Amino acid sequence: MNGDDLIWFADHAIKEETVVCGYSNGALTAAYMAAYGGDFIKGCVLEDPPVFSAQGENWENSFAYLDAYQPLHNYISEEQDECWPAYYLRHCYWGWLFMKDAMPGIAGYAQKYSQKHPGEEVKIFFMPKAATSTFHYVNQYDMLCGERFYDLTWNHGITHEQILSDIKIPCFYLHATEQVAEDGVYLCARRPKSRRTGRPR
Repeated sequence: MNGDDLIWFADHAIKEETVVCGYSNGALTAAYMAAYGGDFIKGCVLEDPPVFSAQGENWENSFAYLDAYQPLHNYISEEQDECWPAYYLRHCYWGWLFMKDAMPGIAGYAQKYSQKHPGEEVKIFFMPKAATSTFHYVNQYDMLCGERFYDLTWNHGITHEQILSDIKIPCFYLHATEQVAEDGVYLCARRPKSRRTGRPR
């Protein structure tokens, strides 16, 4: 488990009081370290962790699932004729949401770039870097890690409720403003429930 590896690193390499922090999935790892990390972990900062949603609560109707993990699962499950950046741009949720008609052409551009520059990062000069920044790391990314989020085995059977309740050190929790798309897809990480109705607040 990533959290156990990082706890070992804190104990054997840092060997001094440490504050852990993380964003998104990294915040779940930071929460695990804060709960079970031993004497050196003295505080944590959790920036918009996908608690509850990334353990199955309406997971298939979330932005992360539809935009990243479902396309990634489909990509590695079948033989593909195009590179991952091109496939992603053709199937990403944000593209369908904001610029559906343009995405096939952008995906085609990415594929031609990849064929012209094999092994290099796909660069799309006419798009903002924020939209394509993940392509910088794609050659080093283990796609089976993403598969563990698709099927939720990344949690190793530990519930998010358990992890959060086991944090006994100071913890600063940041949660983005909640937004829901017109089709009902939840656009943020955590999806809280109303105590009375069980519906998202």
